[in-house]
Amino acid sequence: MTPAPAPRDRGSAPAARAVPLLPCRSIHEAAELARDLGFSIAYRQDRPRPYVALRGLGGLELHYFQVPDHDAATSQGACLLAVPDPRALLDRWSRALVRRFGQAPTRGFPRLLVPADDSAFVGFSLVDVAGNRIRVVRNEVDVDDRIEVVEQVAGQLELPEPPPPPEGEPVLRRPGPSLPPPDPASAVTLPAPTRATDESGGPASGDPASGPSTSGPSAFERHGVAAAPHHRLAALLYLAELSVRLGRLDDARSHLRAAEAIDPDSHALADVRAALEQREGEA
Repeated sequence: MTPAPAPRDRGSAPAARAVPLLPCRSIHEAAELARDLGFSIAYRQDRPRPYVALRGLGGLELHYFQVPDHDAATSQGACLLAVPDPRALLDRWSRALVRRFGQAPTRGFPRLLVPADDSAFVGFSLVDVAGNRIRVVRNEVDVDDRIEVVEQVAGQLELPEPPPPPEGEPVLRRPGPSLPPPDPASAVTLPAPTRATDESGGPASGDPASGPSTSGPSAFERHGVAAAPHHRLAALLYLAELSVRLGRLDDARSHLRAAEAIDPDSHALADVRAALEQREGEA
């Protein structure tokens, strides 16, 4: 008789954690600086979306994703690292920067930001090569002190106002206690459903007329014509990427052609096209 398995030790389960995801112009530059600071590359992906995961002493992790037009001077990226001894980490990182640059830089990218009042030292900041502010604090500080540090970091960020919606596009709001219920008289009338067609004028792939369907036309097929161009582009790229993952390469090519007609210079378009080419090479 096989003995019953021992109950799982719930106390040994890994604790929940959050990992910073920071933008950069080049994952190679970000990884090069991180290696100087004592991090190692745990994972790296060059295509279709460049991404690198870095792991340091004590389980610290920094992950970077590449944004081609990222500007370090206007970056709003930031994260908080809570460590047992921020002063020891400051000394280690300062020595690493001195070895690389001849001194610990206090201007440009990267640079160290250290409080002028050393008697009240609770942490410091590193602004990396991509302009992201990495704030380091002691992880034993009280909750109220931690909140104060976070507020200080947030106060140093100048978050841009969200852009206004395109002219003529309705602004959707969720009714709440402070808002009156929607007025039926102000409802937007959507155009009649339009059947999608391919280049030959026949039913497009996935259109209800091309075969039996139990769910009816999709929302994209019903309202795609009335959608703003940037909304159509996002939907087409999503459909193209999903088609690549499912191996439906003909559908992916069709969605990419439609997306290219809207914005041929889209960086996201290039990423999905690269993924398609890679999948075609594997087929």
